[in-house]
Amino acid sequence: SVVVRTQMVILVSRLEGNAADPLLVRASTDASDAVRLRAVMALGDRSGDVRVAPLVARLTDASLDVRMAAVAALGSAASTEAFEGLLGALAGAAPALRDRIAESLSRGARQQLFLRLDELEKTSSLDVRLGVAWTLGKCKDPRGIPVLARFLRDQNAVLRASAAGAL
Repeated sequence: SVVVRTQMVILVSRLEGNAADPLLVRASTDASDAVRLRAVMALGDRSGDVRVAPLVARLTDASLDVRMAAVAALGSAASTEAFEGLLGALAGAAPALRDRIAESLSRGARQQLFLRLDELEKTSSLDVRLGVAWTLGKCKDPRGIPVLARFLRDQNAVLRASAAGAL
C-alpha cells in the first residue's frame, strides 16, 4: 500500500551510509506521488553524486510537488550534473517551477554559472540560453549585464524578451 511504502521510505532515509541509496532511487520512481515526494526529499538529504541523476529525472515528474522537491534538492547539490539538470529544465518549466529553479541556480550554483557563462552564452541550445537569461535576472549580479545585453541582439525574439525582462 502507499502508506506502507511511504513509511518504508521514511525509515530507510534514516539509515547511515549509502546502503539506503538504491532503495531511495527506486522509490523515486514509485507510482504514488506521495512515495515519490518522500523519496525525492530523502535523496535531497543524502550526500554524494548518486542522488543527482534520479533528482534530475524528477524535474519532469507529473507531480508539481515532486518537481519542486527535486529543484530544492538539486539546488543544494554542488555538482555540474545538478547545475546542468536545473538549467536544462528551466526554460520549459511552468512559471512557478521556473521561478524556483532560477532561484536555486542563482543561489547555490551562482559561482558555477559565472565560471561557465561564456560557454553557456554561446551554446546552440535555446533552452540553455533562456535559462541563463532567466537566472541572470534572478541573480541581480552586474557581471551578467554584458551577456544580457548581447542576448538583446539575438535573432530569437523569445530570448530577446527574456533578456529584456531579466534586465
